[in-house]
Amino acid sequence: MLRTILTLLFCANLSTACKMLPHSIRSELKSQEVYGLLEEGSLRFSRSPSGTSGDLSFNLKGTHSCRVEYWADDPNGKPPVGSPLTMTCPSDGKTTAIKLTADELVAGIPLTFRITVWPKALNALSGFPLEFREAQDLGKVQAGFLVVARYVAPRQSNEIYSFQLPKVMSMAEVKTKMSANYDQTEATECTEAPPPSDPPFPRIASTEDAQKRPLHGLSEVSTDGFGRATATAHPFFATRLVQFYEGIERQQNWIWNFKWEGAGANFETFPPGYIANLSTIDADNRTVILRNRALGNVIPVVDAGAKSFRLTPSILYPTEISRYELVVKTADASRILLRCQYTIDQDTLTIPDSYYQKLIAGEYLATLVFETNQIHFKDGAAYPPWLITAQDWIHFKINKKM
Repeated sequence: MLRTILTLLFCANLSTACKMLPHSIRSELKSQEVYGLLEEGSLRFSRSPSGTSGDLSFNLKGTHSCRVEYWADDPNGKPPVGSPLTMTCPSDGKTTAIKLTADELVAGIPLTFRITVWPKALNALSGFPLEFREAQDLGKVQAGFLVVARYVAPRQSNEIYSFQLPKVMSMAEVKTKMSANYDQTEATECTEAPPPSDPPFPRIASTEDAQKRPLHGLSEVSTDGFGRATATAHPFFATRLVQFYEGIERQQNWIWNFKWEGAGANFETFPPGYIANLSTIDADNRTVILRNRALGNVIPVVDAGAKSFRLTPSILYPTEISRYELVVKTADASRILLRCQYTIDQDTLTIPDSYYQKLIAGEYLATLVFETNQIHFKDGAAYPPWLITAQDWIHFKINKKM
């Protein structure tokens, strides 16, 4: 609930163009309330052969009223997430098998539907909403190359390179590799002394032919919207490009312009997720605001006692999550002692007592890491799919006292 409030306040403080992004707010309503009026398992969305229209169907458990809003899950689709379209169910007092048609869609880009149902004697304000996301068959999208962009929020820098896969892979396999670090069954999972882990698809693992085609056809990259900059050659690595943003516009979509094999192209993605705010209460019951994102600056200290401290984050995440974790290192950052991964629906984060008690009295360096990713591709495009990752972090010290 706290994260929802903070997100709403954040949007209110932005310009009037602020859009409500996917995943940035989670509903508190339970889907079981909806299924008192709508048959569970009856929801279907079937696309036409061209992919530019489709029929949404579901069954009501009576002559109830309903309304459907829908939007594309990708900024390149129609309708855009900031301007969803509405379809109204029949109001003849007889129809319980609902079938509604959505037109002028973009093939290959899935939709999200929000279905609101309410008893006929009441009004829409009394309705129960249910979100339904169209499935996307990423297994059918094959690629031998990826273009990888790795944005680091604290540095406002972006590194871009092409990645030649060791074999042709489906986007379903790529997506699985990106989510492997995050998929978990428990709300908090901790590992003691975990080994360092490289991100999926690092540049050094690409199958390269550096002398002939250093970027495998990629050139003239620039971005606009969220971050405006022209990519230049990396000062140390000839097979990479780099961008530095002087400023960012968090409420704007990311616009990507480039050439692949000399042919111009462009597309949009959502802005990256980030840590909007992070605070804690120390052992002396004082509120500590944590906002350090650079190790070279003065790092805030949390005085912690015998019981583990609790972090209160506000997270905005319009895209998929790759990592959401707290990493605890020795004071000189030479060794990782503990890594705890969290699920996004936790209002407070903490180190479980069984792990916290193993940390002896002293000083530690802690980092909350939040990383998101999004995959962009177009059916029949001349350029390969793009994998765009974004990482944000906040550093602080833990001064544990016994």
